[in-house]
Amino acid sequence: MTSQNQASLAVMFCTHKRGAGLAVFEVGPDGISHSAGRAAAALSSFSTSIPQASVLPLTGATQSFYKTADGNCLFAVCSGLTAENLAGLYRSALAEMNRPDSSVEIIGVVGGPGSFTGLRLGCAFANGLAMGRSRECWSVGGLPPDEFSERLKALGVTASPEFAGGQSSEADDPFAVPVAFADLLLHLNHWGRGGALRTEVFEPVYGRDPTPVIKLRQQQGESIS
Repeated sequence: MTSQNQASLAVMFCTHKRGAGLAVFEVGPDGISHSAGRAAAALSSFSTSIPQASVLPLTGATQSFYKTADGNCLFAVCSGLTAENLAGLYRSALAEMNRPDSSVEIIGVVGGPGSFTGLRLGCAFANGLAMGRSRECWSVGGLPPDEFSERLKALGVTASPEFAGGQSSEADDPFAVPVAFADLLLHLNHWGRGGALRTEVFEPVYGRDPTPVIKLRQQQGESIS
């Protein structure tokens, strides 16, 4: 159980085809939406800063992260090997905050639209965490990567390349990019403005038919527009 002198934690996961990210933040008495908005404001203050870095033990991958001075929020991203790195990213973030897994009482997942594999991994991992303990679950509405620049401008955020990331070079898959801190900021802001729904089970919302589904439909003689 969470210590009486420590607020419970919320974790928001964002997973794409080529990477994963998460935001861990304390939940205040004003509720989860207010706390998500406060976390977004904290993250925006780092938008022109160089993130810190650490190495995930299992894969040796680099985790980039920002941590607020009061230790109430931590934001982390890792590129590549989403399946192998997601659990390590979660454990490393909690270790950086000196908090145990039992302090996490709320889980949010950016449920899509997004990449087939990335969304399945994120939802499956979060469902496992939710099943292991009695935790509140929220599905956060997703935003397409090609809208990120305009959304950041609308928020009045000037972001460094390390913070904003980049657009996908794959014309047929706009989600084939690593998760950037801009993803976390915009989705936290979306959550803070009411763009999330309570759920019992996390389910992916794909941006388009995944390749295996397209091939199966073609084999069955369906016309794919």
